[in-house]
Amino acid sequence: MKKIFLFCLLVTFLGTIGLFAQQKEIKQQNQEQVKDWDFFQLVFLPGIPSYAENSLVYGWKLGAPISDGYNKVCGLESAIFSSMTDNVDGMQTSGLFVLSKKMNGLQFSPVNVANEQLEGCQLGLVNYSEKSGFQIGVANYMKDGFLPFFPIINFSVK
Repeated sequence: MKKIFLFCLLVTFLGTIGLFAQQKEIKQQNQEQVKDWDFFQLVFLPGIPSYAENSLVYGWKLGAPISDGYNKVCGLESAIFSSMTDNVDGMQTSGLFVLSKKMNGLQFSPVNVANEQLEGCQLGLVNYSEKSGFQIGVANYMKDGFLPFFPIINFSVK
């Protein structure tokens, strides 16, 4: 009975994350360029606080429990459950998974995703990248990698 309850809880959580990702794409289409930046930013959920979605962070963006945004983080983005800022220069880490479009640096979590480009390294159990980079993990997928799917280590040869 406990296993069924935990499974249902996990499915609900992952479904909620999927809903946040869909809302993020809709809001991103209406995004305005923001020139202000912060050294430290605390984010609770996607869109909470609202200024976190479009602000620039040059320092540390902390998600308690989830961090997201459309603009750039230069430095460290960390979260308890998931870090989902589109463009990161530096390090992105969390307890469950990280997601970015363009990653320049290190992604470190159980599941790492770089949708458009990875210029750096992914360390985790499952790693996914569309273009370039270096992956260390149990399951590694890189569309233009040495081999698209390869366990332990995968990389792109340019």
